[in-house]
Amino acid sequence: MRFSWRVEGSPTAIYFDGEGVTSPVSRDECPTSTRDFELRAEGPGGADTERVTVVVVEPSPIPDTEGPPASSLVSPTGGIELPCNGVTLDWNPVSDPSGIDTYYVKVEREITPGSWQSAGGWTATATDVTVSLGCGVSYRWAVRAEDGAGNVGPWSTWGAFGVELT
Repeated sequence: MRFSWRVEGSPTAIYFDGEGVTSPVSRDECPTSTRDFELRAEGPGGADTERVTVVVVEPSPIPDTEGPPASSLVSPTGGIELPCNGVTLDWNPVSDPSGIDTYYVKVEREITPGSWQSAGGWTATATDVTVSLGCGVSYRWAVRAEDGAGNVGPWSTWGAFGVELT
């Protein structure tokens, strides 16, 4: 921060904060806390003193406005066939400056080749969820995260799998 001043007349000495100054018009300071500064000019007609208080304010944190990155799926993927019972969907965790509050999981079933329909959605605070799905069907699934500031990230890529008939 630069303090600047103008002293009229013929000063014989100028003091900034009690120290004689070599520059008659300014001084650079970097206060780290709120404090008073004093400028004193002395001359044949006497002395004049001015004081100023500089208030140092902590900067506000930059708000988190971006969602977390997309998760990467662990399993099941690659069209693997699973037994007809509970299916555990597993993904890698992601990180975010605001922390991760929730993961959203969506599953779709293939009703005709290339045509998909929702088979459900789940939330989790861990990086896996076990779901019950119909047997003899092909599925795909994806996951995304929501951070502690309420920002939702993008969906992961799809993971494909099938559930055996029996």
